[in-house]
Amino acid sequence: MQKALKNSNIADGALSETKPVSVPIHQVALDRWIFFAILSCLAIQFYCLFNLEVNWDEFLYLSRVYDYQSQMLNRALQTFHVYFFNWLPLVDANEVRQVEAGRIVMFFLEAGTATSVYLVAQRFVSRTAAMVAVLAYVSAGFTMIHGASFRADPLAAFFMMASIALLSRRRLRHFHFALAAGAIALGAMVTVKVGFYAPALVAIGLWQVFRFDRPLQMLVRMVATGIGALIMFISLYIWHEASLPSADIDGSQRMMTSAAQKTLLSVNFFPTWRDFLIGALTAPISAFLLLAGLYRAISAVLKQQVGSAVSLALLGLAAPLLSFLFYRNAFPYYFAFIFPPAMILAGYAVDQLKLNQRHILLATAMMTLFAILTVWSVSDRNQEVQSELIETVHKIFPQPVPVIDRNSMIASFPKRGIFMSSWGLQEYRQKSIPVFEEILREEVVPLLILNSPTLEHAVGDPISGRLRGELFGADQDMLRSNYIAHWGKIWVAGKKLSVNSRSKKFTIVIPGAYKLEASSSVTIDGKLIAPEQVFTLGRGDHFSVSKNDQDIILRWSQAAYRPDFEPSKEPIYRGF
Repeated sequence: MQKALKNSNIADGALSETKPVSVPIHQVALDRWIFFAILSCLAIQFYCLFNLEVNWDEFLYLSRVYDYQSQMLNRALQTFHVYFFNWLPLVDANEVRQVEAGRIVMFFLEAGTATSVYLVAQRFVSRTAAMVAVLAYVSAGFTMIHGASFRADPLAAFFMMASIALLSRRRLRHFHFALAAGAIALGAMVTVKVGFYAPALVAIGLWQVFRFDRPLQMLVRMVATGIGALIMFISLYIWHEASLPSADIDGSQRMMTSAAQKTLLSVNFFPTWRDFLIGALTAPISAFLLLAGLYRAISAVLKQQVGSAVSLALLGLAAPLLSFLFYRNAFPYYFAFIFPPAMILAGYAVDQLKLNQRHILLATAMMTLFAILTVWSVSDRNQEVQSELIETVHKIFPQPVPVIDRNSMIASFPKRGIFMSSWGLQEYRQKSIPVFEEILREEVVPLLILNSPTLEHAVGDPISGRLRGELFGADQDMLRSNYIAHWGKIWVAGKKLSVNSRSKKFTIVIPGAYKLEASSSVTIDGKLIAPEQVFTLGRGDHFSVSKNDQDIILRWSQAAYRPDFEPSKEPIYRGF
């Protein structure tokens, strides 16, 4: 086989194109059915862009754009997407609509990733099998739900699969190597998780070296591509950091150190195996074909069969999946990022198992059916509660104000406090610093949104989900005593006091204009305040007196708007 490769016609140092082979009419019909199934899955997913709830880290990803625009972005690493999505705030005032616009871009990038899967697969398997590989990817439950989510993952997957597709071409010219290096560098700027793609890139590179007429020359080109990618990455990082007034290399170093400690060094073996199992159960045909292709490739290598070099290359494409054994954050959205190169093994299984057209058609129908069932299973997780809450916040505060919440849900407002993921809460507990107590003693933060069980628990509101971590007692007291319920999960700065004829002391931590809600006038700091009157309270101790016993409320005066309908009882977030 090697000799045959060496004696074939060479053009520009690469193997010549094979002559086109006529395809039977019934085979063309089968390919059309597979293509129709791929388009159907993509169409269903496009519908989900505008109906499936926005996840908390999608809002966080959007908030980086606002941080960049306000010159508050404090690190250059993993924030390069702000240049691609700087236009999102122009779409709509509601952050949900902005995320939807971002999802549309990610959707087309996912289509590009699927195209790259097809192009790479065609280098190893038949056209029909390559199309099955694409369907195995786009129909998988994790892709249907997360493949076009507004996160770094779809963007990075596109760049990395594009680089693999470029490097796997039959005819490789200098600009293909340059484009591949640029794609790798951009992927690394989007997220450092692209490092998990390294085995796949090495495998494609070695496969090209093996099959090339002048292997040393190809090896030099591949190494030069890697070096070029590194140089481009460093150059992009330096330029990006220089454009951010609030960023320095220490911020990126702290982020990388924390990420290494939390996601790589301090976890159990196969930390997200439950999600992995659920992913397989929601896409059983894709999982079966992937495992069958993996088994056949391993067998070919162990038995040193003809074509074992191809099998080795395919195993290299699947090697990024080993990250599941130790990567703490290998949650369902990560699957859509890491699985594309491995799905080529699904196409390999189709050829190796010699599946006939009836089998392939049945597999196509089953994959499409499971994709539909997956979307149906999450159909109740819509955006209505989120849109309602965000719209109400913008009506209460037409201009941005600092806010405490889980994840920068109101991305256009400056967030104060930690990102309340399980990782963020773990870091918070380890530092042993009452963050919110410190913030409120120094800043004016009039808005609190209870979009986390941790915050709900802190103020004594019924929790809407699993409590992954508690705030320190000092922080709980600070939030509970300085905010009051306004509408649903929207809380504002305020006090609830019981007053009478005896002078009572109360402390204001959030200074500003308050409105008195009471049945009769109250004297505060020696001044008689009438019901509904707005007055100013400074930070510190104050005294109240009332001629009659009554319960009063001091509410942040800007919070005048309140919808005339009851808020939804549904949770703001209902899962991944």
